[in-house]
Amino acid sequence: MKRYTRCLLYSVLVLGFQGTSWPNHHEDKLAGIIDRFSNEDTALQYEARRELASYVADGTAPSQVNGAEKVTKELLAYIKDAKVPHEAKKYMVRDLARVGTAAAIAPLSKIMTGSDGLLAEAARQALEQIQGGNASSALKKAIDNAKDDDQRRVYIRTLANRAEQVNAGYFKRGLKSGDAVLAHESALALALLRDAQSVKAMEAAYHSSSGELKIVLENELLRLGGTSDKLVVEIQQNAVVASNKQAALVRVMSSGHGESTDLLKAALSSADSALRATAIRLALTHGKQSLVRNMVDSLSSDEWRIVLNALFSFAGKGAEDLALKAIEEGDVGVQIQALRALAIYGGNRSVDVLLGYYSGKDKALQQAAAYAIERMPGTPLNNRMNKLLKSESEDDLALGIELLAHRDIPNAKGRLFKFINGESSKLATEALKTLSTTANEEDLYKLLFLARRSEDPLKKTITGMLKKVASEIGSLELQAKVAAL
Repeated sequence: MKRYTRCLLYSVLVLGFQGTSWPNHHEDKLAGIIDRFSNEDTALQYEARRELASYVADGTAPSQVNGAEKVTKELLAYIKDAKVPHEAKKYMVRDLARVGTAAAIAPLSKIMTGSDGLLAEAARQALEQIQGGNASSALKKAIDNAKDDDQRRVYIRTLANRAEQVNAGYFKRGLKSGDAVLAHESALALALLRDAQSVKAMEAAYHSSSGELKIVLENELLRLGGTSDKLVVEIQQNAVVASNKQAALVRVMSSGHGESTDLLKAALSSADSALRATAIRLALTHGKQSLVRNMVDSLSSDEWRIVLNALFSFAGKGAEDLALKAIEEGDVGVQIQALRALAIYGGNRSVDVLLGYYSGKDKALQQAAAYAIERMPGTPLNNRMNKLLKSESEDDLALGIELLAHRDIPNAKGRLFKFINGESSKLATEALKTLSTTANEEDLYKLLFLARRSEDPLKKTITGMLKKVASEIGSLELQAKVAAL
């Protein structure tokens, strides 16, 4: 009986112990959240993720004393538990990236270098975020013990992304090492730090490096703001990557370096078309238009396009000169662009050119010329049109009439009606075509009057024009009268 009593007492004590400890580990609120990760219902799993995030946020709120420490220990305990669902562990590791304390570093480092790839990546991301030198030390150890270059590269970049000045020495030594992976990644890491000493270390390494490392250093030094002008000039002259000559030239011109003009001149005469294009743009934006003007005889069509886009930077008649030169030297695309530019910069010398292309057979060039004729400022074109409209040549008169469709001059409609009433059926037809593009209802009533008192073929021509135009702009009354013709 005594033996039975002792056994019963022992059982009660064991159950009592479990009853007090189990709720702290498996039956508390967090345990309930974790259990739901085992459910196959995706909706319940989603709820579990949201509840876990909420639980961690509440537990680490500013009002919680040592909240981050407590939550970190809780999460680590569950992460170590083999019975906890894998999906739950993944999200708990991710939560440690946000709230984890130094206590999480060693366990996370072990997970990061473990065989579970999914958890390893989550742990790596967490170690990238958790503050403190211990995390950097753990990453350096992982770098030393990594089995392949790809894994080492990932760990080195993780350390670099922490952007801690305390690691600058590590990366400076790595930059000088014979380890190609470490040297390459150290260059990128020092560029992330961006401090003056890191930039100096990169500049020194650039002079003694070669191959892929030199290219990386060249790219990063041009990207950084603290690189010395002297080195930027050196890169502009001897860049490993051709495109970096352009980037360096931009830097040199922006800084106003004493050698900038000489470097710009050299770039403008370079055989590298991309460098020449960049140099032309820089010359036009930095007040060096004369350098571009001196090389117009050697510009390619692509370079002409650059110049035409920046004609506004040329004073006086310079813009018109260049547009006319582009029409002579460029391909059809350049000619179209230059003709359209005359709408802004054209003057006396542009009139014959515009009329020549307007009367040509190439439709695209004709349209570009018409665009400029409609918009060209000043009186030169108006004066020429007046001259054409007074000419004794029927061809000149026909051209002048046609141009009235694109450009309004004083008494334009009066002149058109004069030609319609004139003796030349060709000019009358041409005047009616032009009037059809500018007519209002008053003009249409005038034409209706003319049609009633005219004989064929003029009456037939006017009637055809009226029937076409009246339906678009005429009143119902006018349309009825036209229909009765």
